[in-house]
Amino acid sequence: MVLYQVWQTIKAHHLKRPGLYTFAACFDVSALAGGYWIWKQLRHNEENRLYCYENYPRILRVYYWGLNVLSFGERLGDKQQDYDIGKWNQKMVTEGHMRLFASLLAGCSFIFIANYLIKLDNRSIETDPIPAASWKSYVEIMKKMGKEP
Repeated sequence: MVLYQVWQTIKAHHLKRPGLYTFAACFDVSALAGGYWIWKQLRHNEENRLYCYENYPRILRVYYWGLNVLSFGERLGDKQQDYDIGKWNQKMVTEGHMRLFASLLAGCSFIFIANYLIKLDNRSIETDPIPAASWKSYVEIMKKMGKEP
């Protein structure tokens, strides 16, 4: 009703300049259509809300404010904002844990492969079958048996 009265007033004053009236009407209609399109994109897609949260936080604040106004005291905007921020935080923590797990796995696999290569390299080095500390007792036992050590 108020919008109709405003338009009638504008129309009465600008009958001499219909181009300005047409421009104002087109601008208002395009602004309303653009606002509705942005509202619909934010309402139905969480990724768009995340993008706005990271790049255009004022638009997202207006969106949450609009939800609060349209919910008539139910505070749906605040509930939606709490849900979105909680979900995004959980996603960041989960991705952070996955990155930590991947880096630990890469480090452990490097250590395992390096240890395997060291053992593989040490196989070529021939070692004594008997430790040096017991070599003396081994020689004595072999002499008692009459064998050459």
